[in-house]
Amino acid sequence: MAEDLRIVKTRKAIREAFLTLRRTQPLERVRVRDICAEALINKSTFYHHYTDVFDLSDQLEDMVLDECFEAFPYKDKLLADPLVFLGNVPAAMDTRKDAIDILFRGRQDVLYDKIERHLRQFYLMEDATEEEDILLTFVIGGAMYAMRALAAEGPYSRESVTEVSARIIGRLAQRE
Repeated sequence: MAEDLRIVKTRKAIREAFLTLRRTQPLERVRVRDICAEALINKSTFYHHYTDVFDLSDQLEDMVLDECFEAFPYKDKLLADPLVFLGNVPAAMDTRKDAIDILFRGRQDVLYDKIERHLRQFYLMEDATEEEDILLTFVIGGAMYAMRALAAEGPYSRESVTEVSARIIGRLAQRE
């Protein structure tokens, strides 16, 4: 059943108001009353849809990352072709770059943690063996840590980190 058009429009207005405010303010400074004023709604309407500003932000972050992940054609290549997978992640993120930049400004750790969670949800199956679970946890966590610490904050280029990480993942995947 299709969602009520009024609900769709209200949520869209709330999301747009929130993003407008986040362009200039850190998450901690955005207030429900400001979102309501920008979206032309009252507080009870906001609270009908979201618990608080952090709930709204969390849902928007997940929605944007879901959209990136769904559109990513190489999502099943992490172990089969890690260089293709890792090399194309930045392009996938660029599809929603504006929203990602706004939502995760000053919160890069949250971005990497959420990407890691999305990958774990996609790759880890309920019937995975202990070894498969540990391998995938190690690969995903290690690749995300390398991208975060070495490429974003360290002395190495993203390309260098991608290539070395892909070789390591390829070696680990061959041992299965």
